[in-house]
Amino acid sequence: MVSIQDKNYKILRVNQAYADALGMTPKEVIGKKCYEIIHGTKEPMPECPHKITLETGKPKSFELYDASKGTYSEVLTYPIFDGQGEVTSTVHLIRDISQRKKAEVEQQQLRAKAETSSRLATIGEMAAGIAHEINNPLTGVIGFSELLMEQDVSPEIKEQLKIINDGSLRVKDIVKRMLTFARQN
Repeated sequence: MVSIQDKNYKILRVNQAYADALGMTPKEVIGKKCYEIIHGTKEPMPECPHKITLETGKPKSFELYDASKGTYSEVLTYPIFDGQGEVTSTVHLIRDISQRKKAEVEQQQLRAKAETSSRLATIGEMAAGIAHEINNPLTGVIGFSELLMEQDVSPEIKEQLKIINDGSLRVKDIVKRMLTFARQN
């Protein structure tokens, strides 16, 4: 969409794409104020690129989201100078950047998924390392507690050895689940 607007925000010229986007003919658009037909307001928006270009004499870029259509547009304004170097009007270029925005969001989601996968892999490696570190001394505790329970010891000591053995077997099961988790990742 292309248009030329004067200092008073009045549209001087438009291309067919601009008029089509508004559901009007070029003749119907010319002479109207841009903020009235684009935004439906009685005055320009504070971040209006046309206003900024008029004030600074420099090109301005602005992204606009239309919630009703779910589209993003990039608005570019360029100054038009008279013979004395004064800005008399601006050229507006408006292009639909919805596909680019969608691609940016998808790329961000893919990066987030990759980061999550990387974190899970790291957690899996850590879990495997912890499991092996626990498993080595645990094997000794289980083996020696079972050997001692077979010895001729008092029932009270056998009871305590059984508690040690049962607790060790519970830890062994937890370690086994940690290793299973680590292998999944």
